[in-house]
Amino acid sequence: MGAPLQVPIPGISSLAEGVLFLRFVEVEATVRRVASVAKIRDSDFDPRLHAYVITDNGYRALGPYRQYEEILGGLAQSRTAPPADPSSDGT
Repeated sequence: MGAPLQVPIPGISSLAEGVLFLRFVEVEATVRRVASVAKIRDSDFDPRLHAYVITDNGYRALGPYRQYEEILGGLAQSRTAPPADPSSDGT
């Protein structure tokens, strides 16, 4: 759903105090927004991926995506779902 992420960003990240990635991802057949802090100069930060929404009142963080992995690939996979059996014919 988006271009691959590359940090540091050539020519830009050395100029920025902070770098925040905002992306769209597919989660449970719905397009959702995800935010990730890639860099904050001279400070600790939460590196987890966070869900957010934009409402009439502005940006609202919903918290980290804990139950999914491979989110930045564009298709989130549930950590609780059993893996597909490649030998199964689907019947």
